[in-house]
Amino acid sequence: MNGPDASPARRLLYGAAEKLAAFGGFALVGVVAVTLVSVVGGRFGRPLLGDTEIVELLCGIAVASFMPWCQMRGANVIVDFFTMKAPQRVRDLLDALAYALFAAIVAVLTERMIEGAWTQYERGRVSMFLQLPQWWGYSLAAAACVLWTVVCAFTAWERLRAFAGTRARVAGARAR
Repeated sequence: MNGPDASPARRLLYGAAEKLAAFGGFALVGVVAVTLVSVVGGRFGRPLLGDTEIVELLCGIAVASFMPWCQMRGANVIVDFFTMKAPQRVRDLLDALAYALFAAIVAVLTERMIEGAWTQYERGRVSMFLQLPQWWGYSLAAAACVLWTVVCAFTAWERLRAFAGTRARVAGARAR
């Protein structure tokens, strides 16, 4: 689905989503490192101050970073029990509608994430122990959500094109 015959838009979005997922992977490595340092330090009476603050921020960033790649790969959970025997064009149409609905939901989530980042910045909110500004975590997650929104809209468009293509092929076959 992302081979040499993939559209330039798909290749571009897939590459961006893949790089963002790698960034999310580095965030998870950071979670592991912070947890390791804190646990080992705790054994010697010196746990890492604010370890939970760092872990919370990095986990949120990681999850948001993985979502566009998951969508591009079609790796979300799909319940197709009722539709698996339906004609391909019916499945394409239902997928297009579901992806469009998902894109709308993600767009709302993205808007709220951007609003949250702005609010955290305006209020000068910081974490309790390390006094880390909260807005930067929200901002990174919001940037990932922007890409996620674009990817969701793109996959909906792809499924709609598949529906239109299947429909045209079926109409052409009937005309013969």
